[in-house]
Amino acid sequence: MTAGTALDTAALDKALNDLHFSAPDWAALSLAEKVAMLEALPRKVLDLAPQMVAAAADAKGIAPTSTWTAEEWSVGVWVFIQAVNTQLLVLKRILAGREPIDGNAVHTRPDGQVVVDVFPLTGYDRLFLNGYRAAVWLEPNVSAEAFFPTEPFASLRARSGGDWGRFEQLADFRNLRPFRNAIFARGGAPDPRREAARLRGLWASADLRIENADPNAPEGALFVSSGGAKLRTNNPALAGLLTRLSETFPLALPLDAALELDALADHLYQLFVTHVVRLATVPQPFVDRPGDRPKANALARVQAGRGEMQLATLRHAMIRIDEPRMLAFVPLIDGSRTRVELVQEFARLFAIAQNEAEWRLDESLAELGRRGLMVE
Repeated sequence: MTAGTALDTAALDKALNDLHFSAPDWAALSLAEKVAMLEALPRKVLDLAPQMVAAAADAKGIAPTSTWTAEEWSVGVWVFIQAVNTQLLVLKRILAGREPIDGNAVHTRPDGQVVVDVFPLTGYDRLFLNGYRAAVWLEPNVSAEAFFPTEPFASLRARSGGDWGRFEQLADFRNLRPFRNAIFARGGAPDPRREAARLRGLWASADLRIENADPNAPEGALFVSSGGAKLRTNNPALAGLLTRLSETFPLALPLDAALELDALADHLYQLFVTHVVRLATVPQPFVDRPGDRPKANALARVQAGRGEMQLATLRHAMIRIDEPRMLAFVPLIDGSRTRVELVQEFARLFAIAQNEAEWRLDESLAELGRRGLMVE
């Protein structure tokens, strides 16, 4: 092997950034349009395959005549085309009014957790990767009926008229899960216009961690979302907004004229549909810094009191608390006790000294506030 040429990482970063911010355009396509685009993609990949293999081999210092280039054809070309064909298969099933995968691929473990077999899916999978299997484990407390509805969801299926997206929306409302596009579906149908005026009066929040922060050059920072998405921008206005969202979280920022909406509107729409930024019509009814008489939301207190480890937050999400003593403590955060009294209860439950209980209580309340559990 020989040393390969240096990679143009700046070009790669730009290409990945363009791909990330073009995701909404793909999402906005109809199923038929997506199927047509994916059907044409394998041929285009094959046309470029020799260049792809040559570039990969050069980057790894592999000689063009080496037998190791076969691995680049297999991993870099075939695997990619097979992934495209697999997605194409699923979309064609949905377009035909069928489920994305067969219902017999869904299993429920004895503890109630739902597992979906996703690989192998095709004959090529079984031929080339014989013996390999993969499954997706859904989050605890997610019912298989939400994906492959049975009798309880029969009415929703009838109302959806075979439209999978419509069924998901109805199921979301039934299960009290937020439907992300609801505030942009006024008038009975989704409105794809990305106009700054439509964001005025809304509130934005984003759980972002800032790396390499520099107050004098915010555009040089790397923003990492709670879902693992990494964002970097050379737009100072956008970088400033992301910084303010990070500093304000879990509370929301009002999207008014002061935030240069005309310049940032398109970015905000893209960040919204890619699940980085949440938008709401009203500010969330919780506090990030609990007061002198801290109070957790009532539903979470009831759930904790019943021993449930998954607690509902006011951010339309669940948090998991595995520590039994912390679960026992949450119902006590009902607004009737002062911090001094809560310190005493915390020290008793955790069997620790009073001074340790003070700082551990502060940390615990701050974390519960950040997760959207506290109302006072």
